[in-house]
Amino acid sequence: MKKLRKIVICLLSILTFAGCDGVDCPLNNIVYSTWGFYADGSNVTIDDTIYVYAKVKGVDTLLINQLYNASSMNIPLSYYQPADTFTLEIHQYVDSASYDIFSDQIIINKEDLAHFNSPECGVWHEHNIKEVSNTTTIIDSIQVVRQIIDTNEQENFRIHFK
Repeated sequence: MKKLRKIVICLLSILTFAGCDGVDCPLNNIVYSTWGFYADGSNVTIDDTIYVYAKVKGVDTLLINQLYNASSMNIPLSYYQPADTFTLEIHQYVDSASYDIFSDQIIINKEDLAHFNSPECGVWHEHNIKEVSNTTTIIDSIQVVRQIIDTNEQENFRIHFK
């Protein structure tokens, strides 16, 4: 009976220690860039419909479809590419049946930083913004507010509209 008790205590101890692996994975390991919309120095809400496309291997890929009544947006950046090219397209409705399309191209030069915590957590990428440029049809300028894009959902860019 004493031998059985020792075996049970030993097994419970092993199971207790095996259950504590100490790995602390982040709750969100998806990295998005956060873009605020500004006009005349103040955060504004865009009442028109917004679409965002990314160039992936020469083909436009829709990232944001029909964003409406928004003051910001979140866009993922690519891994392993030194630059990302986006097209921001705004559909401004003239009446219920027709609209005008305005678009600008945004190019982000960046450095990708891979992070590996453990096999359980996997790899995620952060980005260090080097430079941002854009065309100026509807966008006056883009300001980099936070150069490191990571899992913290903080504003990285401010789009200043004309």
